[in-house]
Amino acid sequence: MIDFEQHKNIVEEFIEQHYPLAHSLMMDSYKDADVYYSNYQMLLEAMNKLPEHPDFFLEWLLEADAALYINLMELIVIIRTINNVFEQVSSAQ
Repeated sequence: MIDFEQHKNIVEEFIEQHYPLAHSLMMDSYKDADVYYSNYQMLLEAMNKLPEHPDFFLEWLLEADAALYINLMELIVIIRTINNVFEQVSSAQ
């Protein structure tokens, strides 16, 4: 099992790489739906490749680096929101 500092480094790298992409998805400025969906899929795949958080990691991260914790939560909310929209649209068809 990896320790909290190692996991924090993984999360930090993930956020640095994917934060701009996640925010671009929330801006709704895409003219091409296929590009939007492709970028969403890329972000979702990257998020799914993150290792599972060790027990109590999020509590530790909140105290150790609140800004990183907030950014991680923001990315999770963005991807879940987009996922919920896609599910609602799919079920309506």
